[in-house]
Amino acid sequence: MKQIKKKIHKMISGVMVLSMVLSLVPITALGAEDVDAESSEQSVSAISNWTALTSGTLSNGSYYLKKDYTGDITISGTVNLNLNGYTITGTGTTSVITIASGATLNLYDEAGEGEITGGNAVRGGGVYAKGNFNMYGGSITGNFATYGGGVETDSNYFMYGGFIYNNEAEIFGGGVNVHYTANFELYDGVISENNAEYGGGVSTGNTFIMYGGEILNNEAEVFGGGVNVEYAAYFELYDGIISENNTEYGGGVAVGDTFIMHDGEILNNTAMSMGGGVFISYGSNKKFDMHDGVVSNNVAKSYGGGVYVSESAVFTVYDCIISENVTNAGGAAYVSGEMIMYDGTIYDNEAEEGEGIFVN
Repeated sequence: MKQIKKKIHKMISGVMVLSMVLSLVPITALGAEDVDAESSEQSVSAISNWTALTSGTLSNGSYYLKKDYTGDITISGTVNLNLNGYTITGTGTTSVITIASGATLNLYDEAGEGEITGGNAVRGGGVYAKGNFNMYGGSITGNFATYGGGVETDSNYFMYGGFIYNNEAEIFGGGVNVHYTANFELYDGVISENNAEYGGGVSTGNTFIMYGGEILNNEAEVFGGGVNVEYAAYFELYDGIISENNTEYGGGVAVGDTFIMHDGEILNNTAMSMGGGVFISYGSNKKFDMHDGVVSNNVAKSYGGGVYVSESAVFTVYDCIISENVTNAGGAAYVSGEMIMYDGTIYDNEAEEGEGIFVN
């Protein structure tokens, strides 16, 4: 595996320059529940009766690679698969791994350096998860699909570790695409250097919850360099970093429905047009609730260095740090819709008009 170095992000410090507290009855922010990813994780050493991988159809059992494997794999039962430092290279005609409906894949890489690569499919170039997918290690890289260059999930996908990088989707989800029937939970791991038209890192059509991990250096042509939240979809951020992604609208996150941020950091993202950190699309059902966290050092070439709020959309702030974002108008936020702020800190943003909040 090509080693990906995690970025080291400088903590934001300094004296508060601007604090904005409206005379509204305070609302208690939702508290992020403590989530123990390890409690759901299985140890490779605790699994017995491992069998060497020799064929492309795996039913119930535990399998490991003892050398590189070329071919596509179908998971038809409950399967533990240990890459063991080796590579599975697909045929380039479909998904490298397909998890059948009702099946479960637990993916490990005990030795490190293991990869899933060479997929080319309509849905899920690396892994197409019709059933459940638990990822504890390994890398999904160098795959292509129309939807979900790295992974397409139609069921439950839980990522506890590993890397999804350098994949491409023609339309949705360069790294991961979450189908409108699916659920994706990210606890740890890195989603990096993927690209798509919508959602360079992740595009969600249903539920995406991020408890940790990093979404870095992804690119989308239109919406959501890091994360694209589609219509009728939901993204909740408890912790983790969304950084150095770029696109036209919503360098870090593009919100087509609901985004709730309890904590975490949206840093150093770029939008060639609007919403360097976060872009909230037009419509009364589009909302971004920020209970805590940081939106900092993002750049929008036109409007909304930190956040862009489209007409009829709502941005509600319970607490926050929005700082050091740069744009032409609305350094911290450009508001065409509605912004309600109960508490928070806004400082050192830069713009030709409205260094803090620009209300259109």
